[in-house]
Amino acid sequence: MASPVTVDIVTYFYPVGNTSAVHLTRNIPPEQTAQILLLGCGDIRNIVFTVYMDQVSGKQIPPGVIDFLSDTCQQVSFDSKEVLFVLTLSARNILLLTLALDDTNGRRGPLMWNIYYHLYLDNESMKLLNDQATKLYEMATTMQSWTNGKYGQQFRFCDEGTLSKVRNIWYTYRVASFKGKEREQHAQRSMAAMQRATSSREHRMNNALFPLNGIRAAAPAGICALQDAPKLNRHYWEHGSTDKDGLFLRRPEYINPTFVTDTSTLHYGTDPLLGFHLATAYAPLTKESPMRGRDEARFKLVEVARQQFRAWIASFRQYPRQQLTMRFSASDAVAFSYALQQRRLTITSSPAGFYRDSYHSKPLVLDSEDYLESGGAPTSFTVIDTSNLIDHIGALNLLVASSPLLENTCMSSLYTQTLVKSQETQTAYIDSLLCGHFPTISTLLGLIPVEYWTNISSTSMMDDLMLDSACSSADNGQMHIRLTWKQPFSRQTPLSPASGRLHFDDIGLARILHEVYLNMFRNEDMHKLLAGINQRTVTNNSLLRYNRRSFALFLRFIRNRVICNWTKVMDRLLAFIEKGSPLLMSLNYIQELYLYLHLYNVHSVDTFAPAFARTSTSLGAAELKGWKNIPPVLCVTIEVPRKNLGAITRINPTEIGSPILHCVVQSSPSSPSGRWQNIFSAIQLSFGTISTSGERFSDTFRAHIEEDKLRWNGSSPLLATFMAPTWVLLLEPKTATIAFGIQSTPASTFVFMKPLGLDLNVYTTNLGNERNVFVTKFSPNLAEFTTLCALSDGNYNNSVASNATAPILITAKAGPNTGRIESLVSRIEDLSENMKKELQNGCTVETVQTSPFRFRETLGSKSITLNFPAPVKALKHKTRIARKSFYIEVE
Repeated sequence: MASPVTVDIVTYFYPVGNTSAVHLTRNIPPEQTAQILLLGCGDIRNIVFTVYMDQVSGKQIPPGVIDFLSDTCQQVSFDSKEVLFVLTLSARNILLLTLALDDTNGRRGPLMWNIYYHLYLDNESMKLLNDQATKLYEMATTMQSWTNGKYGQQFRFCDEGTLSKVRNIWYTYRVASFKGKEREQHAQRSMAAMQRATSSREHRMNNALFPLNGIRAAAPAGICALQDAPKLNRHYWEHGSTDKDGLFLRRPEYINPTFVTDTSTLHYGTDPLLGFHLATAYAPLTKESPMRGRDEARFKLVEVARQQFRAWIASFRQYPRQQLTMRFSASDAVAFSYALQQRRLTITSSPAGFYRDSYHSKPLVLDSEDYLESGGAPTSFTVIDTSNLIDHIGALNLLVASSPLLENTCMSSLYTQTLVKSQETQTAYIDSLLCGHFPTISTLLGLIPVEYWTNISSTSMMDDLMLDSACSSADNGQMHIRLTWKQPFSRQTPLSPASGRLHFDDIGLARILHEVYLNMFRNEDMHKLLAGINQRTVTNNSLLRYNRRSFALFLRFIRNRVICNWTKVMDRLLAFIEKGSPLLMSLNYIQELYLYLHLYNVHSVDTFAPAFARTSTSLGAAELKGWKNIPPVLCVTIEVPRKNLGAITRINPTEIGSPILHCVVQSSPSSPSGRWQNIFSAIQLSFGTISTSGERFSDTFRAHIEEDKLRWNGSSPLLATFMAPTWVLLLEPKTATIAFGIQSTPASTFVFMKPLGLDLNVYTTNLGNERNVFVTKFSPNLAEFTTLCALSDGNYNNSVASNATAPILITAKAGPNTGRIESLVSRIEDLSENMKKELQNGCTVETVQTSPFRFRETLGSKSITLNFPAPVKALKHKTRIARKSFYIEVE
C-alpha cells in the first residue's frame, strides 16, 4: 500500500521459515493474556514454539491467553532482484495445525513432517494430505459453515475473501482425488513448478553461501555445522526429503502439492532445518538427555529438528482449545494494519477506500462477524511480530502502520527483524533505518528500540560477522538484526504526558521532517550517488521502499505525536522541499505529495480548494462542463495493451529484477502552457477486463475490473490506477501525454533502456484516449476515496483540551539546521497546594535521576516524578524552578 509497486514476474514462495523460531510471549508475565499480531507470517514455527515454551516454563493458562492474528498474504523480498508474493501460507498452516489437533494419539508426527517439509510425498503422506484437505474444503463452503464446523471456533477468518482464497488452495491439495484430465493437468503444473524451482536454484544460488543460515540455526555451536548444513541442503533438493535413506520417488504424482503454485516459484534457499534450534546436535549432552541424538553423522541435525517439531506439535495439541484463537487474513501487511486501525476507531467493517494489496483490484473489507461491534476480535495487541518485512517495505512504512496497534501497556512489544545486508556494518544499518537521526526519529515515533538504548541483544550476530569476514565480497552475506520496540509511556506510568506528545517549534520540526524526506528519496540525489558509487550503492538505489504516499502517511502519524503550529511547520517543510532540495526529481513528484497530504488530512495547498477546482473546470474541455461539484482529486486508470508488455516479458526473467512501475502525466509537444511533467509512483496494478457504468465525466462514472488470475502469464491487458490532482488533468484534458513506465534507477536503466528508450515508458497515449484512459471519481471496484481515520491535527488550539489534565509537558528542542533533537525538557505545572507552599517557603529542591527515563524532584518533604520519552543523561541536566508561577522543569 505504501511501498513502490514493482514488476512481479519473478515471484518467490517461502513455505518454511529461514530463521530459528522465537518465543513471542517471552516478555509477558505468566498470568497475563496475550493478543499477538503476526505480520508477514510465514510458517507455523513461531506459533507452536511459543505454545511449547509457555507450557514448559509452567505459565498458567488463563482464559483466552493467546489470540493470534496472522497476516500471511504479502511479503516482498529484495535480497537480490526478486519479489515474493505469497497466497498459500494460510492454507498450509491451517491444514497442518488441524492435523495436529486430530492426531490425538500422537502417531502421525512423521507424516505431518513429510506433508509440511518434504518436496515429494509417499503414498501414506499423500493420502493423509488429501483426506484432510478434502475435509477442510467441504467445511469452508461458506463463512457460516466454517464457523459452525469442527475447527471454526479456533481457526477464524477475518473476511470472506481470505476464506475463499484458502478454500481454493485446499482444493488443489486434493491430488489423490483428481482423475483423468484434471490429474494430468496437475501433474504438468507440478512438474513445471519443480522445474522452475530447480532452475532458479541452479542460476541463483552459489553453494558457498548455503552454510550461513544453517550456521545461524545451530548457534552458538554454529561453526560445527559448517560442513553438515550445506550437505543436508543439497540432499534435501536432490531427494526432495530430509530422510537419510532417500527412498522417495521423484515422480510427478508424488510432488507435494503444498509446494506447488502457478504464480510463484519455490525459493531456491528453502531448507526445512532453518526454523529450528540445532545447537543440541553438537552439544555435549549426557546419554540420558532426551535431546541427545542417536545419529552421529550429519543427519543428527535432522533428528534434532524432528524432535523439536514433535514436541512443539504435541504442546499445541495439548493446549486448551478454548484458550487459543487464531485469525487469518490474506492481505498486504500495511493495508491490513490500517484496516485494523480504522476498525479500532470507527467500529465499522466498511472498506476504507484501499485494496487488499497493490497487485489486485479487490477491496479489503473485514466482514467476518468477529469484526462487528460485538465480535470480540482484538484490534490492539500485546505482541506484534513483523518477520523481516522491514527489509522489504521500509521501517517507517511498517512502524507507522503497525505501532498504533500496540496495547498501551509496559509489556507490549513490537518486533522487527532484518536479514538483508544493506549496509556494511550494524551501526551504519541502524543509522539509516529510520531515514534520519535514529534517536530523534524513534522518539518522534513514540517508540523505544530496546537493544539500541541498552546496547544488549539476545540475538547473537557473531556467526553472520564471522562468515561475512570470510566472504570474497563485502556485498555478500546477510545481516541478522532483531529489534524490540516499546512505548515509553503506558497507562500504568504515573504522571506521564498525555499520549507522550512532544512540543516543538516549527523551524526545528520542519528541519527534522525535511531530513527524513531527503533520506527517504536519497536515490534522487545524483551528487551523492555518483560520489560514492559501488555495487552496494547501486543496489540500495535500485531497491526502493518509499514513495511520496509513504511520506504523507509518515507526516499523518507525526501530526498526532506533536504539539505545535502544524500549519507553520508544513509551510516551512514544503518551502524546503520546493526550493532547497538537492533531489533531482523532487518537483516532478511534488503534485503527488500534495495530493496525499490532502487525502490524509495532513495539509492542503490552494490547488485542492473547491474554488480552485471550479475555476479549473471552466477552463477545461467541453466534456467536463457537465461534471457537477468536480472533486479536487480524480482517479485515472490506464489500460496497457498486452502487446506493449512484450518489452518486459521478452527479457530473461533472471535479468528483470524488481523494476519499479509508475505513471506519468506531462505536457504535449504543442502544449500552450509550456513544458511540465508530473510522476505518480503510488499506483495500483492488476490484470483483467475493464468495464464502465454511468455517464463519463460525471460522479456516476465508474470503472469495474474483472481480474485475470493468470496475470503476466495470461492474455489480458495490464491496468494501472493512480490518483491525480484535478487541476493537473485539466491543463490539457485532451492532448496531455499519459504514460505507464518504469522508474529510472541504476539497475532498471541498465536492463530496460535498450528496449524502451531513455524515458523507460512501456505505453504512451494521450489523456483524451477514451478507449484506454478512464477518469473516475473513485478507484475501480471502490465506492469511496482512499481515506484513513482522522487523527488530531497537532495544532495548539486543538491540543489544549487533551493536555488540560496532563501534569507534565515535554518539549523537544531541535537544532534549526541539524535535523535532530538536541535536548528534552520535562516540565510540571500542575503542582499540589502543599508543593506550592513548599516552593513559596523557599524549600530546597533536589534533583535525582532514578532511571534512564525518570527524574525525581524532592521539595522539602514532598517528591514528584518527571518522565521523559527517551533515555536521557543526567550529567548535563539543568533544573529550573519557578517559585512564583509554580513550575519545575528539567532539561
